[in-house]
Amino acid sequence: MLKHKALLAGIAAAVVGLICISQGISQQAGTDQPGGRARGQRPDPAQVRQQMMDRMKETLGASDAEWKTLGPMFETVTTLSREARDGMGGMGGMGGAGRRGARNAETRPAPEPTTETGKTMQALSKVLDNKEAKPAEIKSALQAVRDARAQAEAKLAKAEKDVRAALTVRQEGEAVRRGWIR
Repeated sequence: MLKHKALLAGIAAAVVGLICISQGISQQAGTDQPGGRARGQRPDPAQVRQQMMDRMKETLGASDAEWKTLGPMFETVTTLSREARDGMGGMGGMGGAGRRGARNAETRPAPEPTTETGKTMQALSKVLDNKEAKPAEIKSALQAVRDARAQAEAKLAKAEKDVRAALTVRQEGEAVRRGWIR
C-alpha cells in the first residue's frame, strides 16, 4: 500500500513538472495559446479562413482541380451568409465589438462596415443611441436594414444555387449537413 502511494506521488510530481516546463517554454516563446499566439491576441482572420477552407475541401473530398472552382464559390457563400445574418462582414453585431469583446467596446474603435447590410446596421445603431430619435426615424432605419438583408439573402440564394450546381450529390449532402449551404 505504501509503495502504491509513493508511486502515485511520483507520477503526480512528474505531471506537475511537465506542466511547469510546458508553461515555461510557452512563456519564453511569448505565447501561451495553441497556434503560437499570445494570450488575448486575436487569431489572424486570413489564417482562420484558410484553415476553414482547407477543412471544407478535405470534408468534401474535392480534388485540387475541383477546389479551384469550388473554393471561391464557398468563400462567396460564406461572406454573403455573414452579411445576410449580421451585416458586419464577420465582425459581429454589438457595434462591431463582437459577442465576446463587448466589455472592451469602449477601448476599441468599432471597425467600419464594408457591406450594405453592415452600413444600415450602423445607421440603425446611431439612431437607437439617440434617445431623442422619433419613432419614424427608427422605423426608417429598421426598414433599411430589412431591405439590405433581403438583398443579401437574394444574393446568397443565387450563390448557393451556383455551388449546388458544381457539387456532386454526395458533396452537396455533406455541405448541407455541415451548414455550409442550405
